[in-house]
Amino acid sequence: MGDSLILEVADHRGRVRSRVRLDRTRPETLVGRAPGNEVVLDDPYADPVHLRITPTDGGGWQFTDLESTNGVWLAAAGIRCRNGAITSGVQLKAGRSILRFIAPDAPVPPALPDPAQRRGIGRRLLEPRTIGAILALGMVTSGFTQYYASTTDVGLADLATPGLSVLILAALWAAAWAFTNRLVAHRFRFLSHWAWAVLMAAIASVVSVGRDWLGFFVPNGHLSWLDIGIWWAGGGLLLVGHFELVTEWPRARRWAVAMAATGALAIVAVVLQRASTGGDGIVAARDGALKPIDARYLPATSLEGFILDAGRLKEKVDEADPDRAAEVSGTRSDSATASARHLHTSGRDPGEPPNRGRVSPETDRPNTPRHHRAAGAPNDD
Repeated sequence: MGDSLILEVADHRGRVRSRVRLDRTRPETLVGRAPGNEVVLDDPYADPVHLRITPTDGGGWQFTDLESTNGVWLAAAGIRCRNGAITSGVQLKAGRSILRFIAPDAPVPPALPDPAQRRGIGRRLLEPRTIGAILALGMVTSGFTQYYASTTDVGLADLATPGLSVLILAALWAAAWAFTNRLVAHRFRFLSHWAWAVLMAAIASVVSVGRDWLGFFVPNGHLSWLDIGIWWAGGGLLLVGHFELVTEWPRARRWAVAMAATGALAIVAVVLQRASTGGDGIVAARDGALKPIDARYLPATSLEGFILDAGRLKEKVDEADPDRAAEVSGTRSDSATASARHLHTSGRDPGEPPNRGRVSPETDRPNTPRHHRAAGAPNDD
């Protein structure tokens, strides 16, 4: 092979550390850890002079292991070799370093888009003005939802406390993402992650208010799947924003990973909910505060309709458990009989008011206390 080769040095994770063009006018190219080599390996498992690369008379290249401690291996086959031919596409392993030989005209992938030049929310989250506006929006939205949900007079401190709590929790969440950002992309971007988390919290509070109103107008609607969809989409959008700040993935990949992760969490939540209710248990209806809406715009029923519905419900309950219905009826009959016996032994008619027309057993007169008689009245006793 008469053309020169490009020697690409990568670490054990595949990250490229350096590239060197092999020149045929040079009699040999030494590779090792010593600084005097033409190709220096930053690898403690490589010898000071690990191997030699030389051009051949036929226009090719060959390598020779210089009695290294860990040897030279063909990376693809996992075979240790003392020497061998080198062509484009060959990969050797020296220590823990990978030596890849590439032709100068080998195709390369296109350049990745620079995150700093992206348009949209990812770029705007890097601007201090946008970050400050989002944090202020989060405080205002939290105070508004707190005021809307309250039923008593609240002060400024009561309105600001939930917003401050949201900012603190969002800051802790953003700190974890900023640490990940530092490890992956060598950038911190704490304020950007913080602003994105606060923005998502503000959107979630607004959506929660809308969902509360929908549940008020449709109290008997089965909205559990709607709740799962809302939180699935919200969680996916939250992760997409963080991925845009951390990674350099294409947009389709960011959305795919985010929706897959939040979808898995949604499935786990549904399974746990069904396990807690036994799969087919009765779940209490969703509670909600009354809304300031005129009764004309709400679905209602008349008193007669309510009584008829209650009667039908009682019939269904009695049909479902006839023994219980008979027990309840027997209890009511025993109670009525005991009441009648008590009235009979008391010596008065059940419909007669107490102490009216009763006669004292001693005087055969109305049972009137002596101290209530008129002064000067004759004593018949």
